[in-house]
Amino acid sequence: MSEGWKLLWDGKTTNGWRGARMDAFPAKGWSIVNGSLKVHATDGGESSNGGDIVTVKKYKNFILKVDFKITKGANSGIKYFVDSDLNKGAGSAIGCEFQILDDENHPDAKNGVRGNRTLGSLYDLITSKRDKDFKFNKDDFNTATIVVKNDKVEHCLNGVKIVEYTEIIKCGMLW
Repeated sequence: MSEGWKLLWDGKTTNGWRGARMDAFPAKGWSIVNGSLKVHATDGGESSNGGDIVTVKKYKNFILKVDFKITKGANSGIKYFVDSDLNKGAGSAIGCEFQILDDENHPDAKNGVRGNRTLGSLYDLITSKRDKDFKFNKDDFNTATIVVKNDKVEHCLNGVKIVEYTEIIKCGMLW
């Protein structure tokens, strides 16, 4: 904390988190297993189990690091700049998203435009860069990093920058 870092999850409880459209953490769809936060499989419906979760506190400039592991056919993401007041109906909360997807086994990887729904992409907007430095291990944990400093945003996967953009309008929303 003395260097400006804040741990967003303690590895044991849901303190500091709530459902995107709730005042509390979802009663179903999520569990803590051996120090990992797990989202449960769904019937394929968008946010049909526990729904999206968000931090209780809002952040403007930040570096968010998340270790994640996918399952076969996984389709998830890390959302930021979520506005819980938008889209009060069914489905996911609206915000920017670092896409977490099993590109080989989930059909959404082939949807969108030129790969903008694949792993690490800014979902539906900017395709992640897949050059020789791109590293992903589908059988182990990987590290997603989202860096937001003023109007610049970066997505990194396992220490490699794969998306970079300047935000004038964040994911279709005026900020």
